[in-house]
Amino acid sequence: YGTGKSKAQKVLVLTPNRRGLSAKKIVVTLASASLLPQRLDITLADGKMMTVSLRNISLKAQLSDNDFKLSGKYRGAKIVDLR
Repeated sequence: YGTGKSKAQKVLVLTPNRRGLSAKKIVVTLASASLLPQRLDITLADGKMMTVSLRNISLKAQLSDNDFKLSGKYRGAKIVDLR
């Protein structure tokens, strides 16, 4: 845990505690003021890297129950709605 490129950011470095997982390291960059994620840098076990940038996060989004319906082979699965 530490500061990012500026004081407006905080950085979390996540590393697995078991071997053999597909991710070697995940770096999460958070906005210091809101602690909302801004960026994920994922380093895979084979050394490849993926970056996900989060630009527009809405905490007031209205989601209908239909947004959480499963189809196909997952129809009987139990849904845990964390909205």
